[in-house]
Amino acid sequence: MTQASGAVQGQRNQGIKAFKPVLSNLDLDGKVVTADAMRTQVENARFLVREKGTDYVLPVKQNQSTLFGAICQLKPDSFFPVGENR
Repeated sequence: MTQASGAVQGQRNQGIKAFKPVLSNLDLDGKVVTADAMRTQVENARFLVREKGTDYVLPVKQNQSTLFGAICQLKPDSFFPVGENR
């Protein structure tokens, strides 16, 4: 859905495999995509960045222990303000 209007842009109830088909026809260049933890997969992140030219916010739960552990080890100075390139 779009943040400004709340209008649904795409929806499909087909589990984890539906991520790419739902987003494929949308113009996401310069947008930020959010999804639930089930969609937090390497192939989905690559698709968003490489094919759609977008940024993303994907939650990470403890059942993805390697990724969760790596994130927990990050120091606050590892992050920078939105729009600031390093």
